[in-house]
Amino acid sequence: MPYWKFDEPAPKLFHREFIGVPNANWGIEFVAGNPLEFWVTDTLPGIIRIPFFNTDTQPAFVRSELQTMTLGGDDNLYADFVREMEGDPHGEAHGNFGGFLQIIHFAAKDPLFFLLHANVDRLWAKWQWLHRRFDTAKPATYPFLGSAGESNSERIGHNLLNDTMWPWNQVTGTGAPNDRPVTAPGGALAASPTTNAPGSMPRVGDMIDYQGVINQGNRLGFAYDDVEFLPPGP
Repeated sequence: MPYWKFDEPAPKLFHREFIGVPNANWGIEFVAGNPLEFWVTDTLPGIIRIPFFNTDTQPAFVRSELQTMTLGGDDNLYADFVREMEGDPHGEAHGNFGGFLQIIHFAAKDPLFFLLHANVDRLWAKWQWLHRRFDTAKPATYPFLGSAGESNSERIGHNLLNDTMWPWNQVTGTGAPNDRPVTAPGGALAASPTTNAPGSMPRVGDMIDYQGVINQGNRLGFAYDDVEFLPPGP
């Protein structure tokens, strides 16, 4: 999956041949034949995206990748890392635009949302690789946060290791205890031709050791172009 490396200028990304450029009304234009040319969400055509930086010459105004790799405090704790990264670079990348991307409920209407989040995932993977954070038995890798329904636990869908993941778990219905959308399209997670993990009903915890460093059975069969695979071991 392509990603937007938002701490570097990306003029070839913000181009009519790829993710589009804004016109005078801040609607996004594409060359004829671009698959996004007639983009429609919720029956409404078009994308609204107003960049607050020069997309030809500037990166987004975010923390650099090198700075992101230093997050997590003196002990390189995931909880500290993700709390800081959530705001900057992730939140700041969203906030570098007016339009859909800046509004939580509308952000995914813009295809750039997926390239932005693919880079957030890549940054987490690189941070994991640098600090060897793959063992879910260790809070430094990922805090357990209890199980849904237990007293003092986080709510379902809020990063609990044992949570199954919507929409593949087919859980629907708003309000406690489900607190999920009213539909769950698509069915179970499709089987992979190369690996048995994470199975048809993935949990949050199944996704952490994606390289199979702690347990080769967890290996999800993908990598990032600048995050090398680690051999099994502590």
